[in-house]
Amino acid sequence: MFDSEFAEMLIDAALSYGVDAAEVYYCKTKSTEIMAGNGQVEKVTAKSDDGFAARVLKDNRKAFASSNSTDRKAAIDLVKEIARRCPLHSPDVFNVIPEPVLSKATGVKEPFDQGLMEIPLAEKINKILEVEKAAKAYDSRVQGFGWLQYGDTLQDIAVYNSLGVKAASRGTVVYAYAYAIAGDDSSIQTGTYVDASGYFHKLSADHVGRTVAEYAVRMLGAESAKTGEYKLLLPPETSSAFLGALSDMLSADQVQKGKSPFRDLLGQSVAAANVTIIDDGLLPGGLATSLYDSEGMPTEETVLIQNGELKAFLYDSYCAKKGGTKSTGNASRGTYHSQPSISPTNFYLKPGSTKRESLIRSVSDGLYITEVSGLHAAVNPTSADFSVPAKALFVKNGEFVGAADNITLSGNLLKFFGSIEGMADDLAWMPSSGMIGSPTILVSDIKVTGN
Repeated sequence: MFDSEFAEMLIDAALSYGVDAAEVYYCKTKSTEIMAGNGQVEKVTAKSDDGFAARVLKDNRKAFASSNSTDRKAAIDLVKEIARRCPLHSPDVFNVIPEPVLSKATGVKEPFDQGLMEIPLAEKINKILEVEKAAKAYDSRVQGFGWLQYGDTLQDIAVYNSLGVKAASRGTVVYAYAYAIAGDDSSIQTGTYVDASGYFHKLSADHVGRTVAEYAVRMLGAESAKTGEYKLLLPPETSSAFLGALSDMLSADQVQKGKSPFRDLLGQSVAAANVTIIDDGLLPGGLATSLYDSEGMPTEETVLIQNGELKAFLYDSYCAKKGGTKSTGNASRGTYHSQPSISPTNFYLKPGSTKRESLIRSVSDGLYITEVSGLHAAVNPTSADFSVPAKALFVKNGEFVGAADNITLSGNLLKFFGSIEGMADDLAWMPSSGMIGSPTILVSDIKVTGN
């Protein structure tokens, strides 16, 4: 069992070896994963993982170790060993274990479903099977699923250090992912959709099923588009992919390494005047909302791009010290085996005031992008150039008039965000690294390669 007394014991053990500072990070995770198809359960996996990590500093040298054992003697021995070996590591003047910072947040509620792990497995299985039923009821052309998955996770995190940081957070996430296959005499097509919530009963199986069915069926009879430059409409499902690719480039780590196209552009115009991009770890109702990050620093709202102007970057404590500024509370760890790195929280493009339908009606000739594949890997992180396969609906005189597949979108991510002509008021959140939120956007003059 991990508690504050245990954390203090580990910190004292490290300090007894003469280190300057010590930190203990604890994480306990419980998760369920269900794979299903054709009305049957294919696989159920339940996992529980419990472990800790320790960092120590001595004369700007850092040592790190982690363990999935919370046996007290073994844990103390591990911490003593890294403290003993710390002087053998290379020094880095920016290595830091942060001092405590008081959170200014009041009334912020982290997403936590108290009874999630007590919900019977049969009820969770029924949730994902209901997705399949809803999809097939929506349209008889839905023939099956290539992937149908339910998952949930409960996580307890605590961070303590010798300088006075004592932070803890709890969170839950529940998701359903569906990959539907539809067919008729004209073609076979697919559609994907994922939805997530912090609460089991707020995740709608009917919504996921009907949505993924619609996404698959609307692509039937698709043909390629002619090569050229198009106006593109991107709903939240695809505009968020472009926004997610941008989030890495706004990491101070990438900027300081010279690997971001935003290097040397602080204070300059980098996007259209209607573009404001925010990362908010305290966003009410946000799936990534938490009072503290993985170093025990308070999270906050950070306006990164305001009215097209680059205002800030995302920082953890190391990059903040290197940049002569403060952490924005964006330190993240994939597991307790990982050291902190920068990651967005609730990262979003501020929506406009136009209705989606009005934005669609404003387009006389364009494409409504329904899917992009592998964009995150397809973007050059330094130049921001991209080339990515996509699917779309043709838009003629403000109406959908058929589907397009086997097309490729190419361009530059900064030019993409500089070419946003309009955005709707339909902000929606897509589960990703953190949570990415975006409205439907209208972008001009994007190269499309087809036939």
